[in-house]
Amino acid sequence: YLPLEYNKWALEKAPGVVFYLIPFEIMGIPRWGNVLLALGTVIVTFVLLKRMRDEKAAMIGSLLMLFTPISLVMLNRIYMDTYASLAFLVMGGGLYVYYHLERDKLTPVKGGILLFLAFLFTGWSVIARYTNLPIAAILALHLVITRLIAWRKGQKTGIRREIIPLALGIGLLSPPNMNRAI
Repeated sequence: YLPLEYNKWALEKAPGVVFYLIPFEIMGIPRWGNVLLALGTVIVTFVLLKRMRDEKAAMIGSLLMLFTPISLVMLNRIYMDTYASLAFLVMGGGLYVYYHLERDKLTPVKGGILLFLAFLFTGWSVIARYTNLPIAAILALHLVITRLIAWRKGQKTGIRREIIPLALGIGLLSPPNMNRAI
């Protein structure tokens, strides 16, 4: 925060981390915010690696994700937008990749939930750190290009069942809603 005048402060960084940590601060357990982020990255890493390789690789990858120096440091800190934006991006990007790997096997409800969470977490990473916007744009561009290629080949695109979870995931964090909250 930067001081403006007596008892008035301006947030220097993106507001996403602050909004994320409010419930933890109210409950008196602000450090648990980073614990929850670490848990989310470990779970997504495990699920994704188990799908791509096997359970042994998933366990090793999850342990490596948990015991990276930044995770160990951030489990003892509270306010840091760098870790939160990274964790949200890992969760969102990992769920997006998992969705595309399992897309044909998922029911519309499970696929919708995965896509919603993927874009919600990716959007939250952008709100936590604005420099993540190009990565989020690449994920959205990938979705558009893959659907256009499928449409061009005459295959089912599945865009009708994807548009609502996608719009909800992005729309919950749209800048007008965040500006009203500020």
